[in-house]
Amino acid sequence: GPGEDRQPAAEDGRADLAPMDTGAWVRAFASLIQDQIAATRALANRLEDESQALLQRDLGRLDAVTADKQRCIEALERIESERRSLVSALTGRPEPADFLALLRQTDSSGRLAAYWEELVRLLESCRERNVQNGRLVALRRAHLLRSLAILQGSPAAITYGPAGLASSGARQRNLARV
Repeated sequence: GPGEDRQPAAEDGRADLAPMDTGAWVRAFASLIQDQIAATRALANRLEDESQALLQRDLGRLDAVTADKQRCIEALERIESERRSLVSALTGRPEPADFLALLRQTDSSGRLAAYWEELVRLLESCRERNVQNGRLVALRRAHLLRSLAILQGSPAAITYGPAGLASSGARQRNLARV
């Protein structure tokens, strides 16, 4: 069966590679990691598009970008699932804690490790951009809620008086009423 050719983990904690041409493993990992890099770059572009749509308050574009962003994330999840399956096929067990060490063990040229490190950097950049976009959404939402409160004459709405001091204004007027 599929698991019969697997070897147990080495005593030093390294994974013994399942009998298969090492070059085939390297090519398979390289292909999957390069696919992850391409999908992550597409996600980075969608996150930049999302940022621009948020700044421009372009809701139509934001909806389209959000759908594209979701497709990128789904593609990344599919590729990641394939990569984890390959790790399991290679080692006979779930992914090791140090995947980079497995890549270095599998490919002495260092090419796989370099691809992986590039992928990690790109993913971190995407995470940072996503956090920034989330902050922008929160800022826009807070501004909208304050504007609505002012328009509704809510006592909780903070405005500024002639002296430039903030007040929650007990004498608020409803600006939306005529």
